[in-house]
Amino acid sequence: MLKYLFSSKKREELHAAEELLQRGDLEGAVKGFRQLGHTPGLIAAGESCLAKKNHRQALQLFQEANHRAGLKQVADMLMERGSFADLEKILKLIHGQVPAAEYERLGRLFLQRGDLQTAEKAFLASGVHAGLTELAEHFIARKDLGNAARIFRKISSSDGLRRLADQYLEADDLDRAAKLFEEIQDAPGLQAVARKRAALAGQSRPEHAAGSPDSAPDPDDPNFQA
Repeated sequence: MLKYLFSSKKREELHAAEELLQRGDLEGAVKGFRQLGHTPGLIAAGESCLAKKNHRQALQLFQEANHRAGLKQVADMLMERGSFADLEKILKLIHGQVPAAEYERLGRLFLQRGDLQTAEKAFLASGVHAGLTELAEHFIARKDLGNAARIFRKISSSDGLRRLADQYLEADDLDRAAKLFEEIQDAPGLQAVARKRAALAGQSRPEHAAGSPDSAPDPDDPNFQA
């Protein structure tokens, strides 16, 4: 720790504060460092808090000491917890205005970890559609077309919704397909749904099938003989 204080009394006070920190008396140490205006001491106290998972106090001390590296450490630890709201506050302290690229980077990290809810928050904060498109593709890969549709709506992607409608159509989920085609005003898509409905209806009513009601003798027929 830097020894930049001049009087022997100040040096003794600094030594006492350092000893308090080593003994785990954080409150006493921080009080001493503040009275001395000793920034390195406040940083050391913040690092001690961070080692004990006391993120809130570490953040306060690093912010007081204007220690960007410490703030970044807190941000990294909060990211492991998936706490986006707290993480964003720290990012604003570090960057002032958080760059879109930083939000995108965080969104992809959360996406890789499977934290889709937090990934969505980060991608939305970026204001860039690329990340949300990646998230929608992730939902499609998981066969979660409902959430994929929700994301495509957020970015006003008619092409994305049309892809989903085509998948529903292929899977014979005609009601959902029709709903999406109608939403994006895709007349050819709606016509394809109508054709498939007709085809499926024809398959469900086979003519002259053995034992079917239509092929069984009708007792009311005058030509019927028991």
